[in-house]
Amino acid sequence: MTLKARCKNSLIFSRPERITKIAERFGLDPEETLENIKYAKAYTVEHVISLLNMAAALMLESPHSLLIIDSIMSCFRSDFTGRGELSERQQLLGKTLSRIMKLA
Repeated sequence: MTLKARCKNSLIFSRPERITKIAERFGLDPEETLENIKYAKAYTVEHVISLLNMAAALMLESPHSLLIIDSIMSCFRSDFTGRGELSERQQLLGKTLSRIMKLA
């Protein structure tokens, strides 16, 4: 059994020793498990969207079992500040969440 995962902004996947312990617990090969995990960190909303496009392309090439997106709101909060940009932020957030649901 293999698990392929695509992760964004998740702290657990930035520490390979944690993945090794989890893989061993479930009887999986730790090296193969680490090779099957793709990790990326987004810094801006545009970067989030770009990474989602890349994730979609990877999922077309080979099926992935899991997509983890941690702290997606932090990019939206930092890129869109104040009430004047609230509407634009909400619209782009809605489009982004819709895109994530389509990946499922």
